[in-house]
Amino acid sequence: ILEEYKDEMAIEEEHHRMEQEKKAKALFFELLKGCDWIHEKTPWAEFREKNVSEAKFIVVTDERRRKDYFYDFRDELEAKNRKIRKEKRKANIAVLKQKLTSDECTWMTADATWRDAKEKGITEMEGAKDLEKED
Repeated sequence: ILEEYKDEMAIEEEHHRMEQEKKAKALFFELLKGCDWIHEKTPWAEFREKNVSEAKFIVVTDERRRKDYFYDFRDELEAKNRKIRKEKRKANIAVLKQKLTSDECTWMTADATWRDAKEKGITEMEGAKDLEKED
């Protein structure tokens, strides 16, 4: 009977510990989301230095976990920003294609070269911004 009780208590303690970790992680991510100055390249040391005394920072007691959560957040931020840039690039491509097929661009033929396009100001056209950049 004692062994069963010990096993039950161990399971309860483990559940309690896991719940505490979930709450701590949620609070830490709240802190991260509240820091508008964090970007894709923000170093851990800068974040740590600015938030070391915050309660939401301290609630995660393991330094390695804090660091992992920070880098997870930064990776999510980078993926989100990459997706936004990709969508913006798609929209710019659509605008540029529409412009190139319009009556304004009668110079655009199958034989047109990039030099011709640059002379006609393709790089200044609406939608041409940042098209050569890839993530």
